[in-house]
Amino acid sequence: MGGLEGGIYAVRELWETLTQEAGDNPKKAFGTLLIDAKNAFNAANRTARLWNARILWPRASTFLFHCYRGDAELFLRGIHGTTTISSREGWTQGDPMSMARWSAGVAAGTEKKKQQQQEPDPLQKYWHQLWYADDASNTGWLHQLQAWLHESGPAAGYVVEVDKLILAVLPQFVQKAKEIFAEFPDL
Repeated sequence: MGGLEGGIYAVRELWETLTQEAGDNPKKAFGTLLIDAKNAFNAANRTARLWNARILWPRASTFLFHCYRGDAELFLRGIHGTTTISSREGWTQGDPMSMARWSAGVAAGTEKKKQQQQEPDPLQKYWHQLWYADDASNTGWLHQLQAWLHESGPAAGYVVEVDKLILAVLPQFVQKAKEIFAEFPDL
């Protein structure tokens, strides 16, 4: 079983657990929020991500540093000559290491959020995040999902593509979801 398939099974099991725990109680409304980042690879702060990789992934940090320490150059050649476009931020999509670098940045943001938490949240055991590149799937109590959108995501440099948000909830929690996510009427 691969990582994505394992994640699907974990969320399915979590939904079964949360359904039993919540029943029809709107105070225990839960769901899964599917999120896509806005221009994530291009907007990533390269210096910060390299530093995060140095701390979280020291074995690869030297290689990453050598790949991304300077400007990334794109050479365009045509009938009118050659033009160069330089990039100082972001990662090159298609680079085999870009997924790993993105993961190091996301891991740093989620670890920082855990460290900021004063007391362990007993509901945290019902919180799962699955990542594939800049796409995230967060499953948990609706108030946790809403807090992630406003606090944890932006703190990690993750800017949400609001038009692509999808929230999956059980029928008995639709009204509660509309209240909690009122600022996103199309959700």
